[in-house]
Amino acid sequence: MNRKGVQIFAAGWFFAACIVCIYYFIFAPNTSAEPKNTSYQNAEKHSIQQMEEQEIITFLEAEGFTVLHNKEAEKLEQNKEPQQKEDSNDFPTHAVLHIEEGMNSNDAVSLLHQLNIIENIDTFKKELQNSEAATNIQAGFYKVNSDMTEKEIITKITK
Repeated sequence: MNRKGVQIFAAGWFFAACIVCIYYFIFAPNTSAEPKNTSYQNAEKHSIQQMEEQEIITFLEAEGFTVLHNKEAEKLEQNKEPQQKEDSNDFPTHAVLHIEEGMNSNDAVSLLHQLNIIENIDTFKKELQNSEAATNIQAGFYKVNSDMTEKEIITKITK
């Protein structure tokens, strides 16, 4: 066998291998080692567009999800909000109030409101003006909490 004969022989084997590969990947049935009949694979078989709403809900509930319609979710959120507000008022808020040199009474009152020490800015301002302490606020650091009355806070920051 000469060199040309070996080249033709090799080309024959190459083309035979190509034909076998084409048949294997295109025409052979898909055999996989994965387990059959799982709910996830069933969901893949049927696209979401083909599934009915009740089938989707049943599938999601079988997988451990909770399915709520928009109206049910809105009712749940509305019921949840008042509980969160009640929970936030269970414990008093403790803070250190820092009144800097040159701050006026409005700045101090808004700072107290930001720290959640007072609930209503206007009533605290009125109490501050009625006690004639609006001009007597002293710079410094003060430990305050939301359980303190307005008078206690005013007394503390005007010493």
